[in-house]
Amino acid sequence: MTLCKISQKKASWIWSTLRNARRYNSKIGEESITDFFVLELKKASKGAYFIDSFTRPKEKITGADWELWFTGPTKKWIGLRVQAKVISINGKRYAQLHYKRKDGTYQIDQLVADAKKHKAIPLYCLYSYWRSTEAGKINWPCVTIKRNSRLFGASILSISSVKKLKSSKDDTLKSVAKNINPLHCLFCCQGYAQGDLPTRAYAFLRARDYLDIDAQLLLDDPPEYVTKMLDSLSGESLIWAKDENLSRVTIIREELEGPIVISSR
Repeated sequence: MTLCKISQKKASWIWSTLRNARRYNSKIGEESITDFFVLELKKASKGAYFIDSFTRPKEKITGADWELWFTGPTKKWIGLRVQAKVISINGKRYAQLHYKRKDGTYQIDQLVADAKKHKAIPLYCLYSYWRSTEAGKINWPCVTIKRNSRLFGASILSISSVKKLKSSKDDTLKSVAKNINPLHCLFCCQGYAQGDLPTRAYAFLRARDYLDIDAQLLLDDPPEYVTKMLDSLSGESLIWAKDENLSRVTIIREELEGPIVISSR
């Protein structure tokens, strides 16, 4: 199964999970969904790829950022610094979208600063479920994949969109949903560039305004801690990142032929 198909399947799984959570009035946090999302990826591999999951102990971090690093046959790299948010149980808003830290700073500002330090692209990943009329009209960005609301179970939202929403103190579903793209677009889209995973993802993110105009974040080499993860020099790779806000790193390597390799620590 390709990464494109797997990402769609797991987005649909998140949608169904949050639908059940709403039905039974049971709150599920972002970190739990991410943990189960990674687990589901592993279960779905059936030999097509490998994922080694490791989450940094909570007592060693103050945040819960997630980094994804993509590479492929071109040997280029692209990194994403992700902050996940889950929709409220009633499906009306993303209550923690504009989270303010105890020191008075906003989480989005720290996310942007940390992403810059690691030469990664900051963005939000939204875990969602809504009933048919609750989100209003949402544009479907995919040309090759048939419209399916369940694929919005895992979506991405740009920093510029979050800043605009923050300026108007708006975290409602109808406002947020106008700006999201399904997560699978990162893995599936070939409308802006052909080539391997980092090349395609970078072209998609640039075309959809996820990057600053002058940003050049298609890299020749990843950060040192990512390289050490690949070399399996230590079971505590995140210590090398020297980043108290980083809880998980996932590396996805697309092969020209053969399986996709995913390593997560």
